Amino acid sequence: MHINPTEREVLFGTPVIARQLQKYVEAKGTVGLDAICEVFSELPRRTIRNHLLQLCQRGAMTKQEGVYIASSEYTGIGVKADNAWRAARILSTFDPATLAKVASIDREHSATLCRMWLKEGFLLRIGRNGLVPIYRLISKEVVRPIVHQER
Repeated sequence: MHINPTEREVLFGTPVIARQLQKYVEAKGTVGLDAICEVFSELPRRTIRNHLLQLCQRGAMTKQEGVYIASSEYTGIGVKADNAWRAARILSTFDPATLAKVASIDREHSATLCRMWLKEGFLLRIGRNGLVPIYRLISKEVVRPIVHQER
């Protein structure tokens, strides 16, 4: 079953071919190269194989006996930040350690997200507990904002 690029972009929520391939394999659980090539028919087979090889190297999936299998241990880009954003929306006030605990991420990642969200104006620092800052979310956005880092 061929799906055109525009339909795939809407279906998978991304224009990035590698992410579309990853989401397709995750949805199927296990799928062979021929089935993948049928869905992504406008792409050359070589391009698809290169993307799949990179996804296997990153740990997003594995290849066993000619079949690609989604990896359950792999977390996609931004998943931790999305979890932290959802946790921040639930909590009335929080410090980085509390946010990390609720979001199931490490404390250092939580602290970095809090600093970036504070700088971008999504958080308000309302006090301190010793040396630890206490934050409150001032944004009511459901979807986590993309925070741009300066280089």
